[in-house]
Formats: sequence, C-alpha cells, structure tokens
Amino acid sequence: MSDAIPDLDSLQQRIIELEQRCQDLETILEITAEHADSIEIELEKRNELLQSIFGRYVTKEVVEQLLSSPEALRFGGERRQLTILCSDLRGFTALAERLPAEDIIRILTYYLGSMAGVIMARGGTVNLFLGDGILVYFGAPVPSHDHARRALGCALAMQAAMPEVNRTLMQWGYPALEMGIGLNTGEAVVGNVGSEQRAQYGAIGAAVNLAFRIESYTTGGGILASAATLSCAGAGVQVADEMTVFPKGSRGPLTIYPICGLDEEPALQLVRDTSRLSELASPLPVRIAELHEKEISLDSLAGWLRQVGPRAAVLGFDLPDHALPALFTNLRLELPGSVEAYAKVKRLMPEQRLFYVSLTQVSPEFERALHKLIHGS
Repeated sequence: MSDAIPDLDSLQQRIIELEQRCQDLETILEITAEHADSIEIELEKRNELLQSIFGRYVTKEVVEQLLSSPEALRFGGERRQLTILCSDLRGFTALAERLPAEDIIRILTYYLGSMAGVIMARGGTVNLFLGDGILVYFGAPVPSHDHARRALGCALAMQAAMPEVNRTLMQWGYPALEMGIGLNTGEAVVGNVGSEQRAQYGAIGAAVNLAFRIESYTTGGGILASAATLSCAGAGVQVADEMTVFPKGSRGPLTIYPICGLDEEPALQLVRDTSRLSELASPLPVRIAELHEKEISLDSLAGWLRQVGPRAAVLGFDLPDHALPALFTNLRLELPGSVEAYAKVKRLMPEQRLFYVSLTQVSPEFERALHKLIHGS
C-alpha cells in the first residue's frame, strides 16, 4: 500500500510551524548571546576589581594565576625552593619616638609605597609589611627559575630608590632614612594558612627564619646574602668580601656576603662609603648601652668617642678590663646632654681596645654635635 500524499493545506501549515520554530530558536540564540556577553562583561569587571584590590599586595601575574586556578586558594602547602628578601629601616624605632604618629604614618606610607613599586616591577611578592619592615618572596606563588637573581636585582633597585625617597622626605622636613636588606635561598613550605574568614599566603621554614637573621646584621644602605643565594644566582654577582656570623638558633657559624652589584646592571652598583674619620683632639665621653631585640640594656657603660665621621665612629670603653662588644652588636650612644644615636659594631680592634661602629640612626642634636666635632663649627 502506498503512503498517503498530504494535501497542500497540511504542507503549508507544516512549513509555517517550522518557520516559527526557526524564528523562536534564533530569538533564543540572540538572547543567549546577549546574556553571555553580559556575563563576560561582568566577569571582566569583577576580575579588574580583584586585580585592582589584590594588585596592591601581589603582582598582576599572581592575581591572574589565582583567578584562573581556584585550587590555588585552598588551604595547605607545598615545598618550594624560593628566595626570601627581608628589609628593615635602621634606627626607625628611635625616630618614631620623636615624631607624632601622623608623621610616622605619612613617612611609612610613602616609603613602603615606593618600595612596593620596585618589588612588584622586579617580580617579587610582598608577603608582609611589618611596621617599617618588608617580607618578600621570589619563586612563590608563581614558580621562577631565576628567583635568586631577581631577588638580588630587586635588593639593589630598592637601595637605588632610597635617595629619591629621602629627597622627598627631607623636602617635607623629615630626616633621611637608611635601609638594610637580607636575602636567603632555600626550601620552605608555601601555601594558604588561616581560617575560612581570614587567610594569608605565606612561607614557613628555616630558610625564612634565616633571612630575618641575615637582615639583622645589615647596616643602612647595605645588602647581605647567604651562600645559598649566591650559589643559586649564578656568576656575575659582585661581593665586597665575606663575614662569618653566629646567628641565634643556628647549628654553627654562617658565612654571609655584602652584595655590591650585578654584572648586567652596572647602574645599580652600590657605592661604598669612603668618608674618612676625623681624630678628635681629645676623646669625648659617651655612654654605651647594648640593644637586644629592640630592648635597651639598663647597664650602660662609660666609653670614649675617639674618631668620628658622618656615618661612622671609633669608640673605646673607659674600663680597660672590660671585654669589647661582640661583632654586629647594636648600640645606643649618648653624648653629654642626652644627645643620642644608634650604631652597629662593624670591626673590633682588641689590641687598642677600640671598636669601629656604623652609625645607623642619629638624632638632629647628635648630627649637629658631629658637625661641630668634624668641622669645628
């Protein structure tokens, strides 16, 4: 039996129904496309907002990685080889005691903003602002094969930025700042730590702790790095010499290296202080107190200021049988009239019972006293 042939009216009705369905599908597709465009625009706005917010703390690359990989926000950690940079202002605690809180906030905001710009331009991740200190990671959360080299270049660039920072501060009527930087390379556990309400990305391990210890040996304008950082950075790192220290909690002595520059960035080479010390006509009495973890010892000793320069001095104790302070000890110096300064022991001269110090922070009164001692007016 042959199939029945539909009449013309049925065919026309079927065609009309199909055309209507096509129009409905086209309408749905248009609405879907418009909705998708709207979603994409909203996503772009959200990502731009997140980048503008978190871009204050980490680099653009880090934000993009976190946005594209939800797993990166989960709690937990992984072992990672990285380089840690720690910086701190020398003598800032004493400065903070002399200035109003509003001035300190203004100084820190400008200083930290300037340093953060340098750090992010060099691919570092600012992990913490610790008062006047900064903790930075290279090689985490975004892996980097040249993290040690980047960190050294960043440290040099940070020191190179300080003259401009100080020019602005001095125009505002504030004293100049000096910064010390310590670097270490090693393995640490990196990841998100905290709670669902408040979390923080960080690194935990002996390598991080050692970076803080190395920084504590620095003086203003200096950069110290561990042997591990030098080895990881490769050839072409310029060092002044080497020093052996005994950091707290260490199993033994540690060799650290003053960094002067990188071969590929001659413009960032550190200029060593070559100012000469002036011999005083007669030794000037001074009270010397050691500092331990920001705490000033109550047992100050009588000493003598024998030679002095703009950023250094030679001191001796009044008591001939008293032992010299240990290398890298932080000191508070007080001249007659409660004129104070802070210093770090850089070299011992036990035969003469003298020691050489770098002046890390001087009060305006101490600076005037130095000028009078050096220039006689």
